[in-house]
Amino acid sequence: MIALLIADSEDYITPLSTLLEGWAFDVIRYRSAIKALDNLEEISPDAVIISAKDFPRHWKALVQFIRSDSSRSETVIALVVNERFSSEEADKASFIGVQAIIREDIESDKDKLLEIFSRYRYVGKAPSRRVFEITREQTEFLFTNPKSGVIITGRLDSIDTQSLVFKCDCPSETSDLVIGDLIDRCSLKIQEKFFTPRCTVTKNGSLIELSFDEPSADLVATIQDLLED
Repeated sequence: MIALLIADSEDYITPLSTLLEGWAFDVIRYRSAIKALDNLEEISPDAVIISAKDFPRHWKALVQFIRSDSSRSETVIALVVNERFSSEEADKASFIGVQAIIREDIESDKDKLLEIFSRYRYVGKAPSRRVFEITREQTEFLFTNPKSGVIITGRLDSIDTQSLVFKCDCPSETSDLVIGDLIDRCSLKIQEKFFTPRCTVTKNGSLIELSFDEPSADLVATIQDLLED
C-alpha cells in the first residue's frame, strides 16, 4: 500500500512516517502541493495525508480533485491540522470527503488514524513489516475475472491461511466484482509452489480481499511456513 504525504514542515513527518510504515505503507512525501497533484495518477495512493497548515489555500482543491476520481473506499484522505483549524473548516473538510482530521501531535491521534485505516484499508489486520515484505517478495497471484474473462494482475499485499489482500494493476478491471462473487480461476505461487485455489470476494476497492474456499492442507501448511520463516 502507498501513503502520500503532502507537507512542507518537518515537525511530525518522522513519527507519522514511522507509524505508516509500521502499518505496511510505502510512504512518498511531497513538499509541493502542485507537484503532488501532477503525480497523483501515477502514484495511485491508497491514502493521502495533507497538511492543512502548510497548504491552507490548496488542501480543499487537492481533496476535491482526489474525490472526483476516487471513492472513500479507494483512497483514504486525512488532514493534519493545528489549533487554528476551526470547526467550520472541519465541517467543510468532512463534506468534501476528508475521513480523518488529526493533530500535529501524531501520537495522540494515532488510534483515530488506525480506526479509519482499519475501516477502509484493512490495516486492522495488517501483517508486520517483515511479513509484508516476505509476502511481496515470495508470492505471486493472478486470477480471471469471472464476469469479463480478463486476466487480473497485480501484487499481494498480505496473505494468511484464510484470505489474501491483492492490489490490482488496473482496479477498473475488477470494479464489476461484488462481495460474494466466486473466483474459481486463480493462480497462486508461494516460493516455488503453485496452487489454484477457489476464492470468494469479501471486499473490493483499489484493494481486493479474497477468502479461500476450503483451502487444501498443502496450501495452509505452505502459507504457515511462509509466515513463520
